[in-house]
Amino acid sequence: ERVRELNGGHRRRVEIARALLHEPRLLLLDEASVGLDPASRLALNQHIRSLCRERNISVLWTT
Repeated sequence: ERVRELNGGHRRRVEIARALLHEPRLLLLDEASVGLDPASRLALNQHIRSLCRERNISVLWTT
């Protein structure tokens, strides 16, 4: 599927995955969980935290 055809939650996941492909030392997330239901928001938060711990990436997360 083309990214623009995905719903908001899936599109955000693809955007974050694209950013992580470049092996950043700092990940900037601007309202990454806006529009997600509480369960998806929690899952995204936990997944980002886990990935950043494993890869030693700092995160600046704005809401």
